[in-house]
Amino acid sequence: MAATTSSDSNVPRVALAGYYGAGNFGDDLAAVLFGLALGRRGVPVRVYGLCEPYARRFGFETASSPAQLLDGAGAFVWGGGGLLVSWPSLTYRLLYRSAASRLDALVREVEARAMPVLLASVGGDGRPVTRLTPAYKSRLLAAARWVSVRNPQDVDVLAASGRAAECFPDVIWGLGTEVPLSRRRAERPRIGIDLYPSNLVRQRALHLLPRLRTLVRARPECDFVFMDTTNASCTRYRGLAGIIRGPNVHRYQFRDLDADLALIGSLDVVFSSRLHVPVVAMQCGVPAVSVFGEGKSRLLFRNLGLERYCVHHEGAAGEAVFTSAGLDLDRLLQEYPFPDVARLAESSRGHVEGLLSALPR
Repeated sequence: MAATTSSDSNVPRVALAGYYGAGNFGDDLAAVLFGLALGRRGVPVRVYGLCEPYARRFGFETASSPAQLLDGAGAFVWGGGGLLVSWPSLTYRLLYRSAASRLDALVREVEARAMPVLLASVGGDGRPVTRLTPAYKSRLLAAARWVSVRNPQDVDVLAASGRAAECFPDVIWGLGTEVPLSRRRAERPRIGIDLYPSNLVRQRALHLLPRLRTLVRARPECDFVFMDTTNASCTRYRGLAGIIRGPNVHRYQFRDLDADLALIGSLDVVFSSRLHVPVVAMQCGVPAVSVFGEGKSRLLFRNLGLERYCVHHEGAAGEAVFTSAGLDLDRLLQEYPFPDVARLAESSRGHVEGLLSALPR
């Protein structure tokens, strides 16, 4: 599916950016959804740093430098991501210093050109945003003329600092309206494990590793797919398959969107520390359990009424699912309270509709 780019010459081009370029599944999906929606409405788009497989798949025009992105653009749009979440200092130093430097340079160039700034489908974790770090986040928020958020709590947090925002479900809930999503069960039960050593260390959850090893050995009739949802064009595999091994253990790293979505749709359940893998899984009809996710993931599950399926501390009731007796796939599928995906998808269109109304003409 190529992006529709037939545009009115009077419509200014949009410079679309976000936490792209690192191969993060959810952020790159946001770029795809905003790029497709704007292109379909006749708005020309250039995307900053989107991973090559996704850019090629949808025929997007990309930019590799701030100047290339912003030259000739009439507005700067930040599409998706946890812009309202501050990065802890240790996490920032170990994982995100180079990304922050790259994005800081971009935002400074936007400021220097006094470009209109619009923030679409951004989110937080329910905590105040009085001092966002890295600093480029605060500067984007201060410069924005229009903001849409993905959580009701984000509206309240921004209101406390004097900012207004519109609220709609995360734009990723609309993925199924753009690309085919389906549930296709494999011959053997298939369990997706979307967990990472670095996250387990940060969440003080390394006690989960021996439980996973025991579960894998106790359930030889199941295939365990240890995933890495970071695009392989950007980094090497970082999942748990190098730590937990066995004849029924498989590793899978995201690379091609169609194959990646097919993999998610083939699972019987997915355990994930990420935010958007569960959102996509639920759209495929696959039960998702949040396991030691960050605050933004816990907020999502709370807003969906899925607290029972959110494991986030030692002794949580949900950890029973990591025992051979507790992992009842048939019961999980029968009892899992899927949200109204169709309603969420329809409502998520508000981000694009609001963005189109706010764009300068």
